[in-house]
Amino acid sequence: MTNIFKNKFVKVLSVFLLTVLAVSLCLPVGAETYSTEAYDTYTYWRGPDETTPVSTTPIYEYKTVIDGDTLGIGAFSEPQDIYTDTNGNVYIADSGNGRIVVTTPDYKLKTILKDLEYQGEVLTMVGLGGVYVHTNGDVYICDTKNERIIITTIDGQVKDVLTLPDADVIPETFAYMPTRVVVDSDGITYVISEGSYYGAVMYDANGQFTGFFGANSVQGTFLTALTKLKELIFKNEVKEANQVKDLPYQFNDIAMDNKNFVYTATGAVSTWISKTGQLRKLSPGGSNVLKNKVDGKVTSSDSFNFSDGSGIRIADKSGMFGHKVTDLRSLDVDEYGYMYGLCRAYGHIFIYDQECNLLGVFGGGAGAGYQKGTFVSPQSIRYDGTTKDVLMVDKLASNVTVYKETEFGALFKQAQQLTYVGAYTESKPLWEKVISQDRNCQLAYVGLAKAYYIEGNYELAMEYAKNGFSQETYANAFAFVRNDWLSRNFVLIFALALVLVGGLLAVLVISKKKKLVLVKHEPTRVMLGTMIHPFESFKSIKYQQKGSVLLAVIVLFLYFVSTLVMDMYSGFMHVLFNKSTYNVLYTFIMTVGLITLFAIANWGMTTLFEGKGTFKEVFITACYAMVPQIIYNLFFAAFSNVFTPEEGLILTVVNVICLALTGIILCVGMMQVHEFGMLKFVGIMIITILAMAVVVFVVFMVGILIAQMVNFIDTIIQEVRYR
Repeated sequence: MTNIFKNKFVKVLSVFLLTVLAVSLCLPVGAETYSTEAYDTYTYWRGPDETTPVSTTPIYEYKTVIDGDTLGIGAFSEPQDIYTDTNGNVYIADSGNGRIVVTTPDYKLKTILKDLEYQGEVLTMVGLGGVYVHTNGDVYICDTKNERIIITTIDGQVKDVLTLPDADVIPETFAYMPTRVVVDSDGITYVISEGSYYGAVMYDANGQFTGFFGANSVQGTFLTALTKLKELIFKNEVKEANQVKDLPYQFNDIAMDNKNFVYTATGAVSTWISKTGQLRKLSPGGSNVLKNKVDGKVTSSDSFNFSDGSGIRIADKSGMFGHKVTDLRSLDVDEYGYMYGLCRAYGHIFIYDQECNLLGVFGGGAGAGYQKGTFVSPQSIRYDGTTKDVLMVDKLASNVTVYKETEFGALFKQAQQLTYVGAYTESKPLWEKVISQDRNCQLAYVGLAKAYYIEGNYELAMEYAKNGFSQETYANAFAFVRNDWLSRNFVLIFALALVLVGGLLAVLVISKKKKLVLVKHEPTRVMLGTMIHPFESFKSIKYQQKGSVLLAVIVLFLYFVSTLVMDMYSGFMHVLFNKSTYNVLYTFIMTVGLITLFAIANWGMTTLFEGKGTFKEVFITACYAMVPQIIYNLFFAAFSNVFTPEEGLILTVVNVICLALTGIILCVGMMQVHEFGMLKFVGIMIITILAMAVVVFVVFMVGILIAQMVNFIDTIIQEVRYR
């Protein structure tokens, strides 16, 4: 009886488990199967010597997912693009199914544009690319595979078809495969064609071709110039046939703001060559007018690294660090001019203002897309001006992810916009709320610093500016604080200056009349004399042995210490110092190590060319030449805390004078100790620099070989241990 009961129990349990398994396999897999884990939300903090990724309060958060199944029209097939009209209707370019799916603002099915009729012909659109909706309601469809732009109404009434123009400026090999299109308020149409390096194809309001617009250019370097010169000199037919031509990066996407400015996104950009114009804002003439402004320094965005492609390394899931590559696949612009850039490589969405300040990053998961708000293959992005939502097309997941703006995001963008237009007082309460919700918001510190500066609270302005690494605002506020202090203490300062100047003059006059020797230690007097009487001083060092190795070592050590002082204690207005990343060993190598290497290389090379100087004399000369640099380092450390950048000409003049003195002392000293003429001295200096480069290269290679040998030995030890 017991065995019968056991057999029945096993059969019932088996049937139950099989039923559960069958039911689970039959359940549909939709958006709700995503993990509820949070996606990436971060920003970059601009520091003294690098930008650091930090967590931030989300500007956008996951809202929903749109796909063909939830709309009841069958699954999307490789959707390519998305757009929203002024009424909030959403247009999805469903490429594989050859249709434009239109939804209402609440993402319910409105209509489908497919198999449109034009002049008695059915226009199939399988393989279509982008979609754009003009303010007049016309829908522009990039029918990529069929090499045309279809202009239709939302009711499916085709108004026109734009094909490849017949123009002499268009090469015969040009393949017209439109992927993206935008139209300005005057009816000018801009079309991106796949594989085109000529820029956007332009049509006027009547559909007539007017030329190409805004092409990227190939950026040249000194190295590429040398390569081109070598190719010209050693050119032959075989090399010319195998030569790879450098071509500009083609556009990935195009967008337009409410002022008719055209924006472009460029993809697959190497992080080692930054000047490629990853995001550009084009003037009517086609030139890039987007600027990167940091502390009053304005440069073109062509030299700015957008996305994660600025050489920054971020740990992946395995904990390893990898090289970031910029691949901006798509972009859009909102009514305030904020740019939304989609990086295909990592699925992140970046928000920048018109000065290339990063507001925040969200999204992620490219290649996986298992979490809500992440993607498998991010393809296109669209900002909806009606709902403030951000919509992102996922090509392989065949859906559209919708993000909604958070309260923090709306507050942050409003505060930054007020700061951008100069309404600092109005932005202050908003920035205070922002910083209370996100202490990692660097732009909040900068915004508050500007607000306090306008209010006249210069001490607080300096404090917030220093926290936000804003040297410009700090310097502006410091000028008022310093001038106020000087005006209150003018009498005391003036009296002190008179005493110091008068005392110095008195000492000089008395010492001259009574022929007093202020510096009685002769080697020290000779060392100081190299700055005033270099020829006489080095003759004393060469022929009377009045140079001191001990004094030279002390000078070299003081040069190292003064460099540390300059790096660590210079004014914030001029130097951004990061004590957490500062490398004292590197400073030691670049001061003590470099001077010592120069002395060794120069002595070694001059020995081969009949130089008369000993290593002792060469070392003493090289060290004595650093005395003006010690003076400048200490001068800069002190007065960079007094002079603003606008007054920095004084620091520059002192620097030039000290560099000139160093050069004169080194030049005269080497000629004296080696008994060289000017021409021979110049030649020896060139050879010395080359010798130093060879020594550094050899040391570097030996270091690599030692590291590899240690790694090899460690591997053998590990193998022996485990076997």
